[in-house]
Amino acid sequence: TFTVRSGVPDPGSLGIRLLLAVMAAFIYGVAGFWFLDRREFGINFTVVDSIHKTIRYLTLIGDPSLVPHTRYARWFLNSLYVISVTAIAYSVLSVFRPVIYKYRTHPRERLLAKSIAEQFGRDSQDYFKLWADKSFYFSPSRRSFISYGVWSNFAVAMADPVGPEEEIEETIKGFVEFCRENDWRIAFHQAMPDYLPAYGRLGLRKLKIGEDAVTDLKAFSISGNRMKDLRNTVNRLERQGIGIKLFEPPVDDGVITELRDVSDEWLRIPGRRERGFTLGAFSHDYIKSTAVIAAEDSGGRILAFLNIIPSFKKGESTIDLMRRREDSPNGIIDYLILKLIEHLRTEGYERFNLGMAPMSRIMESESPSIEEKTIYYFSKRMNFMFSFSGLRLHKSKFATTWEPRYTIFRNVLDLPKLAITIGKLTKLDG
Repeated sequence: TFTVRSGVPDPGSLGIRLLLAVMAAFIYGVAGFWFLDRREFGINFTVVDSIHKTIRYLTLIGDPSLVPHTRYARWFLNSLYVISVTAIAYSVLSVFRPVIYKYRTHPRERLLAKSIAEQFGRDSQDYFKLWADKSFYFSPSRRSFISYGVWSNFAVAMADPVGPEEEIEETIKGFVEFCRENDWRIAFHQAMPDYLPAYGRLGLRKLKIGEDAVTDLKAFSISGNRMKDLRNTVNRLERQGIGIKLFEPPVDDGVITELRDVSDEWLRIPGRRERGFTLGAFSHDYIKSTAVIAAEDSGGRILAFLNIIPSFKKGESTIDLMRRREDSPNGIIDYLILKLIEHLRTEGYERFNLGMAPMSRIMESESPSIEEKTIYYFSKRMNFMFSFSGLRLHKSKFATTWEPRYTIFRNVLDLPKLAITIGKLTKLDG
């Protein structure tokens, strides 16, 4: 009648379990010595004596001076050793159980998810679905997966499922049931419009949260009056001796050190911070594994950089980190993007995805819902806190098309908790 799922080992409760195990063994030993009759050992144990003897036996040191006079006394000493060994074994298992769980399941699951993404991937976000901060739900056939994170009792899936078209709706349905069995609320964050009918048939609702800026590399050009400012930026920076350099993975450690300096300067700009879940954060291993395009001055000093991440959509490339020094010339990021577009075109790519502009044109969907109208109303009046319009304006310099992105949810009352959950999942400690 009732389905009860076992949970993933939680290191947070480890200390409590260990403390309870030690306390139980300690109380047993102290109470046993204190209540023993004098004839058992020929000693009338005080509380202090009981504590001292218990500690010696629980640590397996023992006490040769303590001679049992009865069979019950010998049984009691043996029971202390048994309890001590049991407590130690329980402690070791408790400590290593989370590690064993991750070692046995997560790496294998990630390899399977990666092989599915390589075969059926169709979104620039598929790369982040494979990161260590995600868990995986697989369809019964093991040909489709959903990447998700959980905070409190809310499961947030990273965009849409990945897998063959004929399995997508059933995979969504299975994940919805999986979350119901775990008593989790559910959402799909940054979903594409392709599967909106499938979500709707399962009783889920949509909320447009922004649009991805996409450059058609064949159609894009900086000629014409509209691109005059971008042409002037390129000419001005190149007259100053600024050029570009492409670093293929694995990126040299010395280069990564300089890139970190650039990133640290960028993070000192007010309002800048590292985020996770839907974005990458600067780390040595991450940067080393991706291609990097950097802008250098005439002396070879790196002024700004972009890192290029794999997109599992055929013919598409995308970027993650965009970082610059505080003293870099104006327009340095625009210059890098233009140079990257040139490079991608020569490499045979057809599309360049600059990522999502949040709250972008959410009122321009076919029939905006009450939730979308409400979000739009508040986002317009909170623009002093969130520079959403500035981000769209910057990406619009390069975008030839805009592709809508949605959050899929069940109940409008879930939206406040969903916003908090996304904030918690994307926040990086430190």
